Amino acid sequence: MRLPAGRMEDRAAINVPVRLIPPDNSPHTEFAHTENVSMHGARVIASELWHTGKSALVRSEAGQFEWTGRVVYCQRLPNGKFAVGLQRSLA
Repeated sequence: MRLPAGRMEDRAAINVPVRLIPPDNSPHTEFAHTENVSMHGARVIASELWHTGKSALVRSEAGQFEWTGRVVYCQRLPNGKFAVGLQRSLA
């Protein structure tokens, strides 16, 4: 399903289990899931606060994909979780 988002690119509503891993060799790894994805990033539902501007490795649990992204926003949701917007690094 495509989501109209007022964006320049389409996003697809896809729920995929992922791990969010900080790039600083921190032992902190968070299990989360995508809410929607595009060619340039994803919105991920997480339990922890992720700081804007920080990087995170996004790795699917089933091993289909892995990429590094930059946190562009982190919003607290009514259920206490966080919606994390990640922009994929194209380097």
